[in-house]
Amino acid sequence: MTAATIDDVSAALRILRSAVPGRNPQIDEETAALWHLAVSSLSGAAVISGASTWVQAQPEFPTLVDFIRETRNAQRRIEQADAAGNVPATSSCRDCDGNGWIVVDPAGQTTVRPCGRCRPRPADRQRGGHYMPNHDCQECRDIRQSAPR
Repeated sequence: MTAATIDDVSAALRILRSAVPGRNPQIDEETAALWHLAVSSLSGAAVISGASTWVQAQPEFPTLVDFIRETRNAQRRIEQADAAGNVPATSSCRDCDGNGWIVVDPAGQTTVRPCGRCRPRPADRQRGGHYMPNHDCQECRDIRQSAPR
């Protein structure tokens, strides 16, 4: 899982401020730092998703407690979609444009890798070498053994 950055939180605050009409709190570096501290254990995709979900359902700017709750819910949705092999809809992802995969072209051989923001579990496994040919750790043997045949 790629942890939320201060840029993710700043983007989420901008989404909230621009989409929620009325009087909104002042958003400055100090506010962004405080909110980042509160959600830094969650993914950047969850932070953006939490803000996007909030503005679709709520007419007012969230409290920090509300935002933490919404972001944790978004993290659960992302993890559930990831565990089911589905790519969550995060079209605002600046790394993969919301498709869950990043195209790489090493030495002219186009391939893809999982997006660390939208697909944190597969991305962590890929970085750990779990998708390399002949990789055979116990965790991978267990996964292969439990896979439907």
